[in-house]
Amino acid sequence: MTTSMVGGAEQYLRDLLEGVDYKRFAIYLYTSDQPEFIAYLELDRHPLINHRILDLRDEGSFRTTSARTMQQSAPASWRRLVSSIPCARPIWIGLLRIVRYAVWLSNVKSVERAVRYDQLDILHIVNGGYPGAVSAQAAAIGGRNAGIRSCIMTVSSHPFRRRFPRSLERWIDQRVFASLSKVITPAPSNGAALIEYRGLPLDKLVHIWLGVEIPDPSEPVRLEVRAALGLTQMCSVVGTVCNFLPGKGIATLMRSLAILNTSGNDVYGLFVGDGPYRVTAEALADELGLRKKLIFTGHSSRVNEMLQAMDIFALPSDTEGLSYVILEAMSQSRPVVATSVGGIRDSTVDGETAILVPPRDPVALANALSVLLADPGLADSMGRAGRARFLRYFALADMLERHQYLYSELIATSGKR
Repeated sequence: MTTSMVGGAEQYLRDLLEGVDYKRFAIYLYTSDQPEFIAYLELDRHPLINHRILDLRDEGSFRTTSARTMQQSAPASWRRLVSSIPCARPIWIGLLRIVRYAVWLSNVKSVERAVRYDQLDILHIVNGGYPGAVSAQAAAIGGRNAGIRSCIMTVSSHPFRRRFPRSLERWIDQRVFASLSKVITPAPSNGAALIEYRGLPLDKLVHIWLGVEIPDPSEPVRLEVRAALGLTQMCSVVGTVCNFLPGKGIATLMRSLAILNTSGNDVYGLFVGDGPYRVTAEALADELGLRKKLIFTGHSSRVNEMLQAMDIFALPSDTEGLSYVILEAMSQSRPVVATSVGGIRDSTVDGETAILVPPRDPVALANALSVLLADPGLADSMGRAGRARFLRYFALADMLERHQYLYSELIATSGKR
């Protein structure tokens, strides 16, 4: 796995490493050299893990990247040329994608050498999305070339449709899927999109819900957290927890809070997280006149405590897989207002555990929030329904057992090396 930012895929991997039965399975972990990510995994707590650092050629996920960002990474002479030629920007993006895939072969060989030496029975690849990291796709083919009988991949978020060069992406998809025994998706909608967008064979798809630890109900800290944040017990608080990235809908949430506060409401916003968009978000807070109404905590390891300080949890993402933090909000009996996209539709029940709205629509978001703010009884009912749904489907122990059952089933079917 290669990454430099901690998100859902990284939390998923850490949960697997912490929860797997080491009496049943010997674990080998392959990552690129990312000190922040490796520190996040807390490998010193798991001395039985055999950790290998690979020389992989990409530094994170193959995400949809803006033309502006991609151009800025090029020499100035190329940027001037691209800016001067009509329709050059899409061509530029396509060329950079081709170059990105040109490192694919070296990654295949790096993975193949490492896993061949360790004689694995199963290679489990964690991919943030799809196509996701070039190294994740290469790992599937490298593992199969090394003679591993069962290679599986978890696709943690919503996949993208094929883009230019489509013929190259189609060819790589076919090679990757032929190398995989199973593809795990945490949300049914993500699996359906993999079949529709990328041609994944239906018989290779496995759905396993994400899971989080069931919080200890004897540790209510709402009053203490609010006091530490300068919030009173009686004020209304709408909060979110996310990496500060443009696609997380942070601006949409801020604009909805501005609408609420100019409509006679007295609502505070609690923003937990950090990332490259935070400076822009704080500037927007000043522009909207919300600086005194918004609290930016930065990254926090006390997510459950922060959720207790909120009256409503909001996640207005443009796209989303199965969100860990929505599950955590449900575990804390917080009512949810979120966008009707991707895995959010799978994890919540609109009108029962959450109110879902279209993405990038601050008016619709403000209206949904105002419904719950005006009716505490409804908000409490939704929170309790969310807690019940969480206990039924999203407990961490269930997620771990389903993974270990799949590992055992694959070994029994394919045999050990």
